[in-house]
Amino acid sequence: MNSQNKNEKSEHYYEYDRNDLSRKNPFLNEELEKIRNEGGFEWTPLSDNRRDTTNKVIANILIENLENLLGGKSKHYMCYDKTSQHEKIVIEYNNKRITQENYD
Repeated sequence: MNSQNKNEKSEHYYEYDRNDLSRKNPFLNEELEKIRNEGGFEWTPLSDNRRDTTNKVIANILIENLENLLGGKSKHYMCYDKTSQHEKIVIEYNNKRITQENYD
């Protein structure tokens, strides 16, 4: 154990009172503190392009998680016919080889 007295604090110790809402935040620099005091940052909505990109990233993460949970593989298909086109995602899992014993 340290030879420091129990009442002495480390030089890295910071008196942090979580319940004092008027305290100065030690993690914000002066510019951010000024913005906070003036009401914070203005919220700006995502553009359609950014929203679409974000949704695709989220969907890909969800598909990857489903693959991991089910122990399967996903396949992405582009489907076309005479009048339309669409995309399809198929997750194949629980593949087993069928033998004659399975039919009995």
